[in-house]
Amino acid sequence: MRTFLPVVLAATTMLLFGCMTAPSRYEIEMNGFARSDSGAADHRYLLLPSDSGVSLNDLEFTEYAGYVDHALGKAGYQKASEADDATEAIFLYCGIGNPQEHKYTFWLPDSDQTQSSSLTPPDNIPAYGTWGTRTSQDQGSCRYISLSAVDLVKYKENQQVVELWRMEMISFGSSHDLRRVFPVMIAASERHLGQNTGRVLEETVTDQDRDVVEIRAVNVP
Repeated sequence: MRTFLPVVLAATTMLLFGCMTAPSRYEIEMNGFARSDSGAADHRYLLLPSDSGVSLNDLEFTEYAGYVDHALGKAGYQKASEADDATEAIFLYCGIGNPQEHKYTFWLPDSDQTQSSSLTPPDNIPAYGTWGTRTSQDQGSCRYISLSAVDLVKYKENQQVVELWRMEMISFGSSHDLRRVFPVMIAASERHLGQNTGRVLEETVTDQDRDVVEIRAVNVP
């Protein structure tokens, strides 16, 4: 029996390692822009969809917003309980495919909820010009996310739209499931939200990294 014991142990070890699932790896590129004075702002925010046709109660937007709220909270941002209390509006734009320049308008409710005003961020958000002519043809599916923060204090004073900061994220890979990749990309960017990165940052993340596991737990049924 002793003769066969090492063989049995070796076979058991191989079986255990064979059953373990290797972590999925994601290559994330991030580019952050920020005004020099944006760090001193009082960060009470509203998170809004970039498309005025998407309701705040839309199930897909609500799921993605949960991940973003978690990341913003770790970055020191506070979610406003109502529009009047917010100092900035953060627009979420995301999708699969080649990002395009996107113009959007969101109707921001007034305090009495009976009137609304049109809030239109700058036309070049997000243009994704920092990635040049790069396409997904030779690199798999293109997954992208943009968060753009607009100063609501200035907007309420004189209808002036001033962008405080912007974070652009992009990733290429085989998966076309944005729901799977979205929390990974947000987790990778959470340390840089609201900051000027100075350049495109590249980061390799796995779905077993602590930040990814933590942020995915936000929307666990």
